[in-house]
Parts: sequence; C-alpha cells; structure tokens
Amino acid sequence: MPVWIKAITQPRKTAFYGRFYVHARRTPSRGDWCCWPEVPGRPYLAWKIARLCGLRLVGRPTENARLGSVFCDATHVPSPPPSSLPSGVAIINERCLDISKERVELAHRRAFGYGMAVDPTTHSGPMVAKSDANAAHDGRVIIGPIERAEPGYVYQIEIDNRVDNIRGRRLPVPTVLDMRVTIVGGEITGAYRKYRAAGKRFLNTNDRASFHEPGELFSALEVERLIAFASDIGLDLGEIDVLRDNASGRIYAIDANNTPHSPPGVLEGPLAAWPIMTAAARAFERQFLSGRPRADRASMVEPKAQPLPTSRA
Repeated sequence: MPVWIKAITQPRKTAFYGRFYVHARRTPSRGDWCCWPEVPGRPYLAWKIARLCGLRLVGRPTENARLGSVFCDATHVPSPPPSSLPSGVAIINERCLDISKERVELAHRRAFGYGMAVDPTTHSGPMVAKSDANAAHDGRVIIGPIERAEPGYVYQIEIDNRVDNIRGRRLPVPTVLDMRVTIVGGEITGAYRKYRAAGKRFLNTNDRASFHEPGELFSALEVERLIAFASDIGLDLGEIDVLRDNASGRIYAIDANNTPHSPPGVLEGPLAAWPIMTAAARAFERQFLSGRPRADRASMVEPKAQPLPTSRA
C-alpha cells in the first residue's frame, strides 16, 4: 500500500512509524546490530529500539558489530549463532532458544514455586488444552479427565481472568483481561492491560489496551519473580504474557515472546506509544550499550522455588 494511502486510512499508525524514520535519520550511527537467523522488520520491538538507539540491523556478523542477537519468530531456534562476531560483543537472547509451553512451565515453576500444568488423564473439571508451539492461539477449554493426551498439546489449569468493569465503568459484554510486561535486560520497562471479549480469550486480538508502570499491576515480589522467570528462559529482550487468577490472586506467566511487535496495535500512535518505546530504548541503552554490567547478572542464579502470597488484583 502506498504511503499516501496509509496516511489517509491509518493516520495515527503512519505518524507513529514516521517518527522512527525521522529519528533514525537524525541519530548518528552507533554500529551494527547483527541478528540471525532473521532480521527484525518494522512491526517488531527490536526494529523500533534499533532506530531509537542509532543501530543498523543487519543479517550477518560485521566488523562494525555493536551487538548480536538471536532473532527467530519460531518456538525453537533452528540454528546456533555464528562464532565470527568481534570479541566482547554481547549476544541478546543467546540462551532463549526454546519458548515452548513445556519450557515456559519449567521456568515458571522454578521462578514462582507453582505451575499451570495438569495431567489431563486424572484432572477432574475444566482445563485448557493448547498447542505446545508458541503463538498458535488455539487454546480451548475442555472437561477432564480425558482418555489420553493429544500429541503436541499441553494441558493447564483454567485461569479465571474475567473482568466486568474498567475503572468502575461496567463492560457491556463478558470480558477477559490479559497483561503483558516488556523485558529489557534485567528490567521491566512497562506493562500493559489488554482487554478482549471472553469469546475471543485465546485469540491475539485486543478490543482496548492501556499502558502502566509495573508497580501499578504487580507487587514488588511479583516483579522480582517475573524477572527471574525471564532470566531462567534466557529472555534478554522480549515480552511476557501474564494472567491473574481471580480466585487465588496468583499471577501466571503463560507465554514468553522473544520477537514481540509491541506495543499492542490499539495503542499505536504518536502520542500514546512514543513514550512507551522511548522508555524501552533508554533501558536498552543502560543494559546493552552503556558498557556497565547487566542488571540481571545476579538473577542468573536459579531462584528458590516458593509459593507467592495472594497479592492484589
């Protein structure tokens, strides 16, 4: 679609992305960000951060490499990173090679002390069946026990994340609330609330979204555990999908996303989303470009598994 048509049909989105191109032209080059096996394009968070930080995204190691990154929009990274980067160049998401539901469950149990998985042949009552692959969006609620597990699927507790109002305003249709946090190094730079109709609870669509500081949605202990979860799974740059169960108050990190688009499409605009992206870029500067030790080095030690107390909704 020609740019002039986009400017008419999608003015907010066009203005939002236009700022990245203008900013990149005005920012002195600071070297290459070498990504493999794929190079992130315009929708991805990495593309936006690269332009805000003056980095050129390339698909091969170069002499001008400032950073490396494992970037693959798939559940399992198919190939190891090249070994020809200059000495001392940090490789982002180098350990994040598996974001399957089974790997997420393992990291979740180690970070939080509890998990989501159930045995579908013995679990009595509702449970969620979903593909082990990332971003399949094929979840469905079934009633257990069942005779046998379906190959390639995982089975989890049903998390009640229904809401009936937003800031005291009653919602006209049954609605669920998902949350998502942005991970940059050892920091959570922000969090989203994402609302969708309950009938679309497993789809990747949002009716509305809002941005929040992490402390608005999570306790200090929950933030600590989310960072420990990211460290366990090797997520240096990406986002985590989180649900809070109404009955227990517990949070569940249900997905790790190492190639997020960000922000949610309903927030894309020069006023709402630009400050969100610049906050992520500033954290990226601190974590990967300042030359200082990364903030998550201490969290590389495997955390003790212990249950969380019920926290605020």
